[in-house]
Amino acid sequence: MNEYKNTILAIVLSLIVVVGWEYFFARPQLQQQTQQQQQAQPGVPQGAINGRPPQAAPTQQPGVPQGQPQGATTQGQPAQPQGAVMHGQNSAQPMPASAPMGSPIVSFDPATVDPAVGSTFTVNINLAGGQNVSSVPLQIMYNPRVLHLVNVSNGTLLSQDGQAVSLVNRDDSMAGILQVTASRPPGVSGISGDGLLYTLTFQASAPGQSTLAINRATLSNPSMQATPATGSQAIVTVH
Repeated sequence: MNEYKNTILAIVLSLIVVVGWEYFFARPQLQQQTQQQQQAQPGVPQGAINGRPPQAAPTQQPGVPQGQPQGATTQGQPAQPQGAVMHGQNSAQPMPASAPMGSPIVSFDPATVDPAVGSTFTVNINLAGGQNVSSVPLQIMYNPRVLHLVNVSNGTLLSQDGQAVSLVNRDDSMAGILQVTASRPPGVSGISGDGLLYTLTFQASAPGQSTLAINRATLSNPSMQATPATGSQAIVTVH
């Protein structure tokens, strides 16, 4: 019985010692260390030492009033994604294809057009300086907000000897990108000289300006060897 009482007494004394040490020694030392750290690091925001990272202040875009969502302009219009092209609104104009000096030239005729809204008009694409040409793949860019492509037809240059010329075109009317290729039959000789390659028919769908640009131009011979050609531009102003 005495041993049981001694055991209980020892446990109680141990608890008293632990609680007393925690209250009178450990806690004051911890508070003192915290105060010393705060004094030694005056630049640390309040709350960082207690294990909680400081809250970052919200960033404010230049020119956007406080409280307005980021990505919106002061007029309430959403900001344009970086690198986006806005046709007809001070956007970068598509650049025509370039080639070494003396290379064949692919050009528009006429170079300027002023159609009325709702009307249709044609633009010819001519080749100058062609040598042994069997096929002519081009990429042409236009402003789809202003123009709508209606038709693509073959010219007379590649078929001047009576050969049948195949025409393949693909128009991305959302992006304003036309891929077109005219090819002579396999196994026949190429054509040299100047002449009409294609005729494009557009509809003027809205007021504004569109740059027609041949930004990729190559000429292939019967052996499928490609020669770069110089592209050109035309300006269409719809009123």
